[in-house]
Amino acid sequence: VEQWQERLALGDGFHLLIRQDGRVASFVTAYQSKKTERTVPCVHESDTLHLWMAGTRPEHKRKGMMSTIFEKALDEARIRGLRYVTLNTYPDKFPAMFELATGCWGMILDP
Repeated sequence: VEQWQERLALGDGFHLLIRQDGRVASFVTAYQSKKTERTVPCVHESDTLHLWMAGTRPEHKRKGMMSTIFEKALDEARIRGLRYVTLNTYPDKFPAMFELATGCWGMILDP
């Protein structure tokens, strides 16, 4: 928890949530970073919003919640004047996240 709080504080991070019946149904946690060092939170010289953690409860999948949250994250990046949005995912492990991300943005594969 301390590492999570530190990362969010250093990168002016935030959470976006959708609740259903009083429970979190879908969420994203994001922070500012540099495109070249997206996993290192920073605000100084930041040009990137890095979507660090995201998820949707199984019973709420395929209802458009993550798409809605992604759009709100993009809005926040624009408001902050950031040029890039990044996320790391594993296509084999999280195919829906990969499909959503590649449908929203141009994709760069890290080796």
